[in-house]
Amino acid sequence: MTKIFRNYAKKPGFWEKSWLEKLEIEQETRFLRKIVAVAAEIDAETGFLRSSDILNRSNR
Repeated sequence: MTKIFRNYAKKPGFWEKSWLEKLEIEQETRFLRKIVAVAAEIDAETGFLRSSDILNRSNR
């Protein structure tokens, strides 16, 4: 489980949720982490992804 998910799991009422609701929360958490990772790669000056980052992504 991700750190964000574990923190969410500490909230009251979380463990009363169904497994499907928990799965949806985990998927949302992963999606948000991807957004944060891309945002961290954006060049502060230009507002665009650095060209080296684009090349590295295409090789994955």
